[in-house]
Amino acid sequence: MRRLFFWLERSLLILVILPIVAFLSFSAAVSWMDFNRYKPDIEAEVKQITGRDLKISGSIDVSILPLRLNIGQAALRNPPGFKEENLLSVKQARIEFSLVDWLLSRNIHVLSLELVAPKLNLIRSEEGNNWQDLPWLSRLLQGGVGRSLAVFYPARESASLQYAVARSSGSVQEPIDHLQGLSFDSLMVRNGRFRVFDERHGFEAKIDKIDLLSFDARIGQPFDITMSFNYSNSLSPRSLDFRINSRLQINNRFYEWQFEDWDGMFKIHLPEDYRVPDVRLTTSGKYLFLDTLNQSLAGKEVSVKALESDLNMDFAGQWGALTDLRGTLNAKNLKFSQWSEQLGVPLEMRKEIDKDKVINGDFAWQWDGNKLEVSRLPKSEPSDVLENKVPDPVS
Repeated sequence: MRRLFFWLERSLLILVILPIVAFLSFSAAVSWMDFNRYKPDIEAEVKQITGRDLKISGSIDVSILPLRLNIGQAALRNPPGFKEENLLSVKQARIEFSLVDWLLSRNIHVLSLELVAPKLNLIRSEEGNNWQDLPWLSRLLQGGVGRSLAVFYPARESASLQYAVARSSGSVQEPIDHLQGLSFDSLMVRNGRFRVFDERHGFEAKIDKIDLLSFDARIGQPFDITMSFNYSNSLSPRSLDFRINSRLQINNRFYEWQFEDWDGMFKIHLPEDYRVPDVRLTTSGKYLFLDTLNQSLAGKEVSVKALESDLNMDFAGQWGALTDLRGTLNAKNLKFSQWSEQLGVPLEMRKEIDKDKVINGDFAWQWDGNKLEVSRLPKSEPSDVLENKVPDPVS
């Protein structure tokens, strides 16, 4: 009997030790492998599939404990004829996978994704754009919001506010199946940049200094984020620095962003020749829809506080080269001339509004990128009635 137990112990020991030894041997082999030798093969494969040049100038490192892939400086080039050399680049990417899921089921589960200095440049021209030859990116960025946006139109003939719904042309596009449910236990972006060039209108918009941190992020579902970024465009002297906490939902094509229940602050900076100090504003709101590709914007119950004023707004329309934002405003302790000077925004006021006095009330406004037009709403149409005419957020 002792001999039987002796061999059983030895057998169990072997069964436990052998997988461990095999795993440690595999880990040691991976740690000694030089994955950089495969960079020319990877670049050649991408060239064959996409027709684009991929340049990996940084190192490629793989570790088993934890199961992590590190990629250094890499860039996907633009075709000849575009003003920017790269379509997409990143200084460093770190991706950590679940080793348990890979060993047990061979499923790839991303635990964390960290991108350092990612840069994306989208360029439109009369001849086309810099992504139309890439089917995977074209599917992400194909035109048409496919959703309804409410646009507020202040009537010129009367003080009443009329509403219209602008629907995008074309049918609603189906989501990209393989991106549905894409999730990260941890998502971090440091010093990112996103630029849109519209050479047809001589317009450039830039979102840079992007820092983002999120846990349990899932594409197509809301998740919590802490985010900061700077926004500027070639048609405006202003730049805006944002710091916000929000619930964020990103669609499967990555160009529709929906912020919900956010709070934070932003700073407005004007060039030195304006001789105006930076203005810091606190903001919160229920809903903000941003389409970065088609440059559409809609906000509901947006609150802004600064300069001893309290503003609450609903708005929608277009931003960018063809800016046309229109909405309603409920103001407390507002002096239009002070805001105009601090923000560098020319005003066009109705005669019944004294822009040099501190006023309260409900107003309709329109911003075309150059000047702000304001008219007072009649007392018979209070702001709490307007709320019921604003469409519900996109689900």
